[in-house]
Amino acid sequence: MKEEEAFDHNFDFDYIESLSFLESESFSNFLLFQKELMTDLYGLNYEPTFDAKLIQIPKESFSIFEVVKKAYPSSKPDNRYLVESSWNDMKDQVSELLSIEGDTGSHPNESIIPKLSELVDTYWSHVDSLVSIENTQIFSYQLEDGLPGAHAFWSFAYFIYDHAQNHCLAIVGNCSD
Repeated sequence: MKEEEAFDHNFDFDYIESLSFLESESFSNFLLFQKELMTDLYGLNYEPTFDAKLIQIPKESFSIFEVVKKAYPSSKPDNRYLVESSWNDMKDQVSELLSIEGDTGSHPNESIIPKLSELVDTYWSHVDSLVSIENTQIFSYQLEDGLPGAHAFWSFAYFIYDHAQNHCLAIVGNCSD
């Protein structure tokens, strides 16, 4: 695949201001689960961090560049790193990363390993409660070092736009070794 040229995006700051962060019981439960997941995975002797944002989108338009900028103001989204993805590709990548069992040489807490599959399933149940698979457009924001300010052993960042609900769920994970 030929590497695309970077471009200078002229951000629409009025549009960015029109975006708002949403709160809901389902979203709060997802954030709470992410904290529990960080604790469990930390027992495998690597240090994961997770973040999520739920952003209301005005009905008249959707601009992924502005949504990323709203969610992570220090980010510099451009077409080299922000690409459309599929639900299956996203789910496969995130599930694989969340299932890493740790290095046996660093003596991970092996009692967590049998729970990994259940933890991954629960992660996706929370995501499913916030967006509808049939109505989504998914974007991957992949930088070698993760999002700005975070150097990572592994990382993922996806923005899931639900057309029917007019909101975008950002799911982000980083892990340092």
